[in-house]
Amino acid sequence: GGTSADCNGNGVPDECDEDCNGNGVPDECDIAGGTSSDCDGNGVPDECEQDCNGNGVPDECDIADGTSSDCNGNGVPDECDDDRDGDGVIDDCDGCPDDPSKSDAGICGCGTPDVDSDGDGVADCDDICPGENDFLDSDGDGSADEEHAIISGLPHRVHQNNGLAFGPDGKLYITNGSTCNLCHEEDERSAAILRSNLDGSDLEVYARGLRNPYDLAFDSEGGLWATANEHDFYEPAEDGLTLLRDPPDELNYIVEGGHYGWPECAGRDLEMADGGCRGKLAPVAEMAPHSSTDGLAFYDAGHFPAEYRGNLFAAQYGDDERSQTPAGREIVRIQVAPSRGSLPQSATVTRFAAGFQRPLDVTVDALGTLYVADFESGKIYRIVWLGP
Repeated sequence: GGTSADCNGNGVPDECDEDCNGNGVPDECDIAGGTSSDCDGNGVPDECEQDCNGNGVPDECDIADGTSSDCNGNGVPDECDDDRDGDGVIDDCDGCPDDPSKSDAGICGCGTPDVDSDGDGVADCDDICPGENDFLDSDGDGSADEEHAIISGLPHRVHQNNGLAFGPDGKLYITNGSTCNLCHEEDERSAAILRSNLDGSDLEVYARGLRNPYDLAFDSEGGLWATANEHDFYEPAEDGLTLLRDPPDELNYIVEGGHYGWPECAGRDLEMADGGCRGKLAPVAEMAPHSSTDGLAFYDAGHFPAEYRGNLFAAQYGDDERSQTPAGREIVRIQVAPSRGSLPQSATVTRFAAGFQRPLDVTVDALGTLYVADFESGKIYRIVWLGP
């Protein structure tokens, strides 16, 4: 009878139809007649949609047309999302949500600016001498203009110092091999792991009894690990010490003041002198004899599957042809068993990667990628996880 209108022909009187803006006209007819816009085509006038920034455009359309960003994809414009530190980067997308100066951890971590005050390309937080340009190359020849020996005069002959590591205590840790194949050393700094301040001062013996401790790695708990090469049967030995044909290389968990057996003991219980293993610290893992287990890296990243976290990787340079015992020339994975006491006791060693000529070192980058340096080929290999 015309008492009520039905502008959209849906059989519902206009006064009973959806009217979000309260102007007496159903939403559908407001949109059809041009009184209201509907930018996202959902049948709701724009003035009734969520508009967190108050610009008259629904949030969904601000995001769709690029007026607003939505970095986490939750449908809320970034300018309206949570941003605790007020740096313009929402918390979900901010690597440092409580540090307004940084949106990612960078080199130095949240709360510490990545400042390089001396312009040497090393951030102050990683720079031993942040006020001095340690690596200045003014003529661009690829060599530093100056170098400064911070430690000198270390004993060396058959072996030398190969591995360095910066400890969580702010100290420098150094490997120093033996001067002989199998002998009692006169200088306590031989066949040892040394520790000093970062400028080389206060050098001291940290652990001993390691014929050729090649490399060092700290784990996520601050524990120190070291590879060690045992003696060769075809090289001479001091009188009173017995050469073994196949003594194992070692992976050792290093503690301050620890003695790891050499030159009287190899592996867990192989004696080169009567009672030589008594009171000595045994290796956590015996590695293949003559494998020359050298470079070492602890894996605490997320690129490889979760079961690799907490493992160690070691580069095995390989046997000398005189040993007549083929070994090494591969990368091994070391899974340390849960400790029953204060120190790790055992580990499982398995082949991880092969096909190298003489792999000498391994390292892990910030993304969790594993790199292998091959001495003989002169190549660096990159190992990534591509999925199952």
